[in-house]
Amino acid sequence: MLRIRVIGWIFVAAGALHWAMWVPSGIRAYESLHWPTVVGRIEYSDVDFYFQRSAKIYFPKVTYRYDVAGASYTGRRIWAFNLNVVATATHAERISSRFPVGSSVFVSYDPSHPATAVLITGENSSAYWWLSEGTVAFVIGVILLRSTTRRDRYAGPPNNHIERHVSDKVPSSSVSARGAHVER
Repeated sequence: MLRIRVIGWIFVAAGALHWAMWVPSGIRAYESLHWPTVVGRIEYSDVDFYFQRSAKIYFPKVTYRYDVAGASYTGRRIWAFNLNVVATATHAERISSRFPVGSSVFVSYDPSHPATAVLITGENSSAYWWLSEGTVAFVIGVILLRSTTRRDRYAGPPNNHIERHVSDKVPSSSVSARGAHVER
């Protein structure tokens, strides 16, 4: 039972951590729909990868320059949601090919912090995947914790049946704490 509780708390913590990490990105993604837009230029566009548990994870790698109020900025974020990772090389190449080097693009930037910019505003499908994954972990944890609480509630006092049987078998005469023979 203790093991199930520990596992339940791990799931709850993982779900809460997931939400704490990704909700700010989701809020930024929503706000990006209303950001001002300027024209920028693509300086670099390619596909990169890294290994995660012996699997190749691909992502489009794009760098662009844009100007806001006379200041020049460099951006690397494609989506407002803080995740440029895609599963397959083909998908990453498809996204990267949308931004060929030297081409002009619309860049949406945060008016309160112009160094934060994106090429695609709003959420992408990864946003929903990450948020739903956190929700599922949290719900599983709550279910595990509730199941152990319910079991404790219906189990009754511990060793109740043993105490009853022991009192039934006490002989009519026994020895007191001082060693005197006592009749019952």
